[in-house]
Amino acid sequence: MLAKNYTGYKNLVKLTTISHLNGMRGRGIFSRPCIDKSILTKYSDGLIVSTACLGGEIPQAILKGRLDVAEEIAIWYKKLFADDF
Repeated sequence: MLAKNYTGYKNLVKLTTISHLNGMRGRGIFSRPCIDKSILTKYSDGLIVSTACLGGEIPQAILKGRLDVAEEIAIWYKKLFADDF
């Protein structure tokens, strides 16, 4: 995610804080901060989203041969972020 304006910056900081305080998943060295889509929807304004990481939802679905799932996820992001996805 990238912030494209001041609102996006505030939302990115908010999402980062929420993910580290309430969204830790996994245990020990495998723990990672995560954000649920409902929270992402709430703080999506002013953000640019990319799927560049192979660990992301879309690339993982593609790697598992689930192109239908990858397309469904991409459509969700496109609806939420429009040209900023």
